[in-house]
Formats: sequence, C-alpha cells, structure tokens
Amino acid sequence: MKEFNNYKESEIEISHEHGKSNHFMFLTALANASQFGNNAIIAPNALTNDGKVDLALVKKMNSLLLPLFFARAFFGKITGSSHYTAMQFNRFTIRSEKALPLHLDGEPAGYSDTFQVKVQQGSLKLLIP
Repeated sequence: MKEFNNYKESEIEISHEHGKSNHFMFLTALANASQFGNNAIIAPNALTNDGKVDLALVKKMNSLLLPLFFARAFFGKITGSSHYTAMQFNRFTIRSEKALPLHLDGEPAGYSDTFQVKVQQGSLKLLIP
C-alpha cells in the first residue's frame, strides 16, 4: 500500500485515425481478449477476431476503493467504474513525456516513451484437433 500511495499517474497522448486525446493514467492495458490471468476481466468488449485492440485505461484511485475496483474486474463489471475508460482501435500510438515500463503477457519488456500498435489481422494460425 505504501508503494501504491506514492505512485504517480502518467500523462499519455493517444493518437489514432480519429485524432488525439490526452489522459492521466495509472495503468494502460492493451488487450486482444477480455481477461488478464486468473479471470480478471480488463476489457469486457474485447474479441480475438474483430481486428481491433482494446485499450483499457485505469485512473489512480483512493486506496480504499481498490477492493471494489478489483471486485468489479473479477465479476466483469469494470465498465461501471468511473476510474476506467475503454477504447478500440486497429492502429494507434501512445506517447508519454517519460519512459514507461512495458510488460508483454506479464513479463517485463523494458521501458519506452512511445508505443506503436497495429493489428495484423489473421496473422495467428491455430491447429485445433
């Protein structure tokens, strides 16, 4: 809780085909499916085959609100939170004033101040017995 209380939001700029927008965020998640691990639903509207990436933004909240926010995520009701914003794009860029940490599927992957995202629809082939 000590680290959470000291953590500062970061301002990011999102550029996409319809323009730009600025947001203060605590967590930014890009999702092609609705869930994080352990059934936490971060992007309830995400579909793996719609050709879009769901961009989930979470604003910092009072630490007393964290249990309610986590409960909403695990019960699929995160969109009801005033601390949550979701968007869908097939191509966009996220920029910040400082380098931010990047995790890919839960694994640390360095830092960057610019993230360019583009969907490669149909690029993953699966064989299902």
